[in-house]
Amino acid sequence: MGRKSLEKIRTQQLLDAFIACIPENGVDGTSLEKIAEKAGVTRSIIRHYIGNREVLIAELIDHIIQTSLVEFDQILNDPQKSMEERLNIALFAPRDNWQTDKIILNELVNAKEQSPAIQKRIAGLFETMLDRLTITLHKEMPQRSREAAQELAYILFCISMSQDTMVWMGISPSTTRYGPSFANQLIHTYLGAP
Repeated sequence: MGRKSLEKIRTQQLLDAFIACIPENGVDGTSLEKIAEKAGVTRSIIRHYIGNREVLIAELIDHIIQTSLVEFDQILNDPQKSMEERLNIALFAPRDNWQTDKIILNELVNAKEQSPAIQKRIAGLFETMLDRLTITLHKEMPQRSREAAQELAYILFCISMSQDTMVWMGISPSTTRYGPSFANQLIHTYLGAP
């Protein structure tokens, strides 16, 4: 197997630095200078390998989309686990970088310099995930309508997104446990009766 090109290595290094800066500074507070400092490079390296801040944000979104969908599909299609286990892992279990990625995506959507193109790409990721959740739920319970599967997928996804925001904000675990608990009740109801 060949070596990664310097461009790929540098791009990943800069994305990792950007990801590390967002929880500390938010999207709006993360400048190219802060990213360069975190990566241990000069700002001109960022400009050379990626370009401007908007291109860096687009690269970050692409990176999150690619890694998230692969991982999401692997979890939803794991034949060794029950449907309930797969949904809990996909939506609520801490794994790799998904919790951080969701917070970053939320930050990007709510950034002052909201870009309609960025919002559209993030919405596309969420819609793809919702479609895959809907398909998985409907396959598990084909006697249920697709609309019922879609409704549950949407509610579970909303609970998951809110859950991560609450945890990130430091809300007490004794309170945040209610999100997954309620989601499990919904899953049991869906899987239990037509």
